[in-house]
Amino acid sequence: MAASCHPGPRHFLASPGRRALDVPKLIHGSPWAKQHVMRLPAGWLHEIRYAPRPALTAFDWARLMSPSGTCIIEPNEAHQDGRRDDFVAGHHCRIRSRIRRRASRAARPTSCSLSYALPFALLWFLTLAVMGVAAATAASGPEPPRRPRALVYRGSSTSRGLPEAVAQLLESSPRNFEVRFAGPDEAVDVTAESLSAVELYAQPGGPDLDDAWAETKAYASDIRDFVSRGGRYLGFCLGAYLAGRGPGFGLLPRGADTDSEHEQKGAQVKDDKDTIIQVDWTFAGATQAGRKVKNRWLYFQEGAVIQGLEESDTSYVLGRYSKSGGVASSLSKYGDGWVGLIGPHPEATEAWFSAYNIDSPDGLQYEIGYDLIEATMEGGKNAVSAASSSGAAKLRSPLGRLLRPWK
Repeated sequence: MAASCHPGPRHFLASPGRRALDVPKLIHGSPWAKQHVMRLPAGWLHEIRYAPRPALTAFDWARLMSPSGTCIIEPNEAHQDGRRDDFVAGHHCRIRSRIRRRASRAARPTSCSLSYALPFALLWFLTLAVMGVAAATAASGPEPPRRPRALVYRGSSTSRGLPEAVAQLLESSPRNFEVRFAGPDEAVDVTAESLSAVELYAQPGGPDLDDAWAETKAYASDIRDFVSRGGRYLGFCLGAYLAGRGPGFGLLPRGADTDSEHEQKGAQVKDDKDTIIQVDWTFAGATQAGRKVKNRWLYFQEGAVIQGLEESDTSYVLGRYSKSGGVASSLSKYGDGWVGLIGPHPEATEAWFSAYNIDSPDGLQYEIGYDLIEATMEGGKNAVSAASSSGAAKLRSPLGRLLRPWK
């Protein structure tokens, strides 16, 4: 059985049922040729012989024996005149195959045309596959940007439902945070490693400052390092207290600290019960920067007031308690990072109001919570000084500072 092929500028040694092997033309007596052929895979060749044929004095022939049969490759008769250059340039060769067929095994195809057809078919298939993937990618559009990540603290010192409310606020905010809870009983604890994987750390509310500090003081150094290297700290109620120094993480500017608003002179709320309180707010997020609202009702339970904060290009007042003029929310720089604090609870859900039969005239205040998040993430880029009430003006005057009651 004979078949023709186009081997190009080299001979092809082919075994029935196996792929063709591309080797240079074997020249009789050439040590290089023998060395090259002997590099063929072990076990494939049984024997290679070199011998001149009378009719082909200028060429050599090779007999290749395989487990399934024998192939002989030789030049066409048209090139038996010794024109070696023409042969090497890629003229036809003829393959004559003698197959030793076994009784229990069907004969294998010997045409080398199959060896050429398969690579081209495979190339065509791969081309179609790549085109299909490219079309699918173009149809689906570019991948969405990675969501910013946040850790929300959750432990025995946080009240039930408060960490979850902060997480919900972050996830539903325009930045659409990817949130994980962190704490001593969570899958992730607050460590330098876990903080390095997020952009923001949030400390939610809780019932007692001393208990919270006892539980979180081991994290103070890592939290300070995280913020100083460009991270963001967000503190709600108890989380705002913990940003201070007595006791706390020490994230506020020098001279500033936190205290209880309900104990301040002129405070609208005089006790530690769950209720609502009025706040004047100056929006600092990019979409509403400079917009001001007054007497906005927010959920409140013994919230913090930030005292001694001097407004500057790195310290901003975002909100003030409408009646006392004390700072209800602040944004300040710490190292390369920013600290956003708020005494009331803009993250409060409908369930909070229902649990204490509180009817809030202004409803849920996610809008203010979102603005606090945005201002903190932007690093005060669009923040401006909050408008002061008459009480706030008195506290900010030199005489007001002198007469301010200190605890």
